[in-house]
Amino acid sequence: KLIDSQPKVLFHPLPVLFVTAVLETESKIPYQTYICPCYRNKKRTGLNFIFPIKLRTEDPAHKWTLRGVSLLCSKD
Repeated sequence: KLIDSQPKVLFHPLPVLFVTAVLETESKIPYQTYICPCYRNKKRTGLNFIFPIKLRTEDPAHKWTLRGVSLLCSKD
């Protein structure tokens, strides 16, 4: 689940994710989600975008959007 980080911590590792394809009509998620963009590196442009991923959260999605939350495959 997506939660606030410790003060002054910019990057936090995410556990390994099992990624699989599911049709949107078959997706039954009973909890609130944030649709988080995943990028190849920290230069977040359209060329580095890979896919969006739904992360569980207890807070509204606009909170994470305003904070610029995203997943990075590399910190370099």
